[in-house]
Amino acid sequence: MIMKKISRVFTLIAIASFLLIVYILTDAHRSRAALIPTQTITDKELLAELSPTNGLIYHFEDPAITTQYKDLIPEELKQGSEFKLEAFLEWFTKNYYAPVFKVENYARLSPEYPDLLIEQYKKKAEKGSCYNDAILFSFLAQVNGFEVRQVYFINKDGYGNDGHTMVEVWLNRLQQWVFVDIRNSALFYKNDEPYSALMLRDEILSLDSVSFYKTVSIVQFDGYNIAKQDLYSFFRRNCTDFAVSAFSNPQTKVANSYFYGLFHSISKKENKFLEKTSRFLRSLFDKSRVNYLLVDEYSGNKQYTVWYYAFNTSAFFLLIYFIWGLSKIFFFKRSKLKRSQTPS
Repeated sequence: MIMKKISRVFTLIAIASFLLIVYILTDAHRSRAALIPTQTITDKELLAELSPTNGLIYHFEDPAITTQYKDLIPEELKQGSEFKLEAFLEWFTKNYYAPVFKVENYARLSPEYPDLLIEQYKKKAEKGSCYNDAILFSFLAQVNGFEVRQVYFINKDGYGNDGHTMVEVWLNRLQQWVFVDIRNSALFYKNDEPYSALMLRDEILSLDSVSFYKTVSIVQFDGYNIAKQDLYSFFRRNCTDFAVSAFSNPQTKVANSYFYGLFHSISKKENKFLEKTSRFLRSLFDKSRVNYLLVDEYSGNKQYTVWYYAFNTSAFFLLIYFIWGLSKIFFFKRSKLKRSQTPS
């Protein structure tokens, strides 16, 4: 009788663990972010100097799609694009920035398929987030000849690494990464020289509000999410940690492109259940992204989060439950065999 009760409790915990894992891998983008493979870097200068040749860039590899979407970009932005980053951001803000479409839900499409994200925005089916905006900007900027990497200001609050997704654009003429805040449609300058994300982070964390606005010049276009005068406080809350994403390094490509593509095709069915199932399966198979996290004097102390521990504890319990279930089957068959061999 006691064993039956224990068995029922174990089963209920196993079901709860499975549902928690599914929830983390499908609905909660903050909690899923805690599961992304992360490598730490202590050399700030190295991270700042890593040029596109080092592989830390966003790269979309389907030429049929990139060629198709190149026609979206006005001709005047294609010529001498290195000198037209501001104009490119303004064009993007007016045409593809998520709040332009004024819809309610969050897009959860994969960075490997920004063309689907554009179609979702056009249908006003999804609103998107700063991460989705960064994906779209990275895709269209790459189509226009820019090399882009995705960067993050992170606040390790212990519940899923709250923060903000942005991009840096590599300008050969400056031999420097230039920071672009897509969601807030802003570029940052000091004496007409553009900031990189790391340079701006240093200013934010070392200056008070008054000194920051005296030092930093902000160019912001209509359509922003947070007004210029509130950006300092917003960044101050969210930039204790800094990370860069690598999407398409030779070491970080999708482990099995056939299965990943198959699972992603499920999400095209415009069915919420299938879309969530697809996201769950893609989360298991997607090995294409690694975050490089800077560790310096400003970094937060929380290296892991509640969601990280919840996921790993649930996965560990499910493993134990699976082994326990197999042992029950084994001993049941063994005792049944013994009974059948016992003379009556």
